[in-house]
Amino acid sequence: MSAVMPHRDRLRRLLAVLVVLWPSAGMAHQTSVAYLRVLPSAQGLALQVEVPLRALALEVDLDRDDDRALTVAEFNRAYPDIVARVQESLVPQSPACIWRDVPAEPRAVRYRDGVYAEVRLQSPCARFSLSYRLLESTDAAHRGLWRDGSIVQVIAPGEQREVTGLRSATSTDAVSPAPAMRASAAVSMLVAGVEHIWQGFDHLVFLLTLLLPLAVAGGMPVDRFGRAFVPALGIVTAFTIAHSMTLALAAFGWIALPSQWVESAIAATILISAFDNLRPIFGHRRVSLAFVFGLVHGFGFANALAELDLPREDFAWRLLQFNAGVEIGQVAIVLPTLFVLYGLRHWSGYRRCVLQLGSLGCGMMALFWLVERLSG
Repeated sequence: MSAVMPHRDRLRRLLAVLVVLWPSAGMAHQTSVAYLRVLPSAQGLALQVEVPLRALALEVDLDRDDDRALTVAEFNRAYPDIVARVQESLVPQSPACIWRDVPAEPRAVRYRDGVYAEVRLQSPCARFSLSYRLLESTDAAHRGLWRDGSIVQVIAPGEQREVTGLRSATSTDAVSPAPAMRASAAVSMLVAGVEHIWQGFDHLVFLLTLLLPLAVAGGMPVDRFGRAFVPALGIVTAFTIAHSMTLALAAFGWIALPSQWVESAIAATILISAFDNLRPIFGHRRVSLAFVFGLVHGFGFANALAELDLPREDFAWRLLQFNAGVEIGQVAIVLPTLFVLYGLRHWSGYRRCVLQLGSLGCGMMALFWLVERLSG
């Protein structure tokens, strides 16, 4: 992430990026993340909020001339509306804790996924219950990342959280948080992992592609659930070990790959696995296949973890929590899917409709993703 850019010419260069990235009505809306950082304050709670402009454009009229190019003048004119939208989206339970904005020039920061508007707010209360409603009506998958020192909490639109300013005005060190707050932060990391695997449709399609043949091993329906479950356990275990390895390597910065390469490679793993279902080329080496391709998917999980902008303190512990959430979400999908496939194994149309057409559908989606991601 880059530093705040106070100069008008730098702001102009940032906003010029939106000429080609500006969302149109026909484009799918990407999942967005807002960063909420507690700042040192002599009294009450000071907050810095950064919200992606591509998401704000769905709720605030930024591009007033509809030319898909956001100018400095348009951003400056819309900035009071941005501040008001952020204020009304962070709702204290007590009216006494209402936010007020900290007067400042319109500010923007650039992260690797786009340009963000920065808003600074101040509340007279140091501890209160907060209802988070940012982008609630336009992006159900949006998440807010509340960061106070070493504590990071993931907040979804519509959720209510107890928030506390742990920083003093004279020190940048975090005061030791209460155990309940640490527990809440740990749960939020688990939830973030679960949500990523559930919202990461490509990861789920990959697992589905590997599971489809298991109920009809050798072309014949398996005679008991264990004959499908044991191979599935091997596949999921290999996938878990592999993606955990590359997730850790990438998260600690020991290996870094361009996001476009990673996302394209993930699509390729689905395409190859689907083709293997239709025209077997790997035979019984599905566990090895899951391991090798799991290494690729781990880099995708690492990209999602990077979006959380976690502090370096206790980073390994937070990484473990996020990965545990991924595994919980994975099991919650794999087991019901396997039961359904097992229940359908004697159906005469299983091979043609479930295995072949299912694999063909997965392969076509993967081919579309591959072309889309390679084209940038």
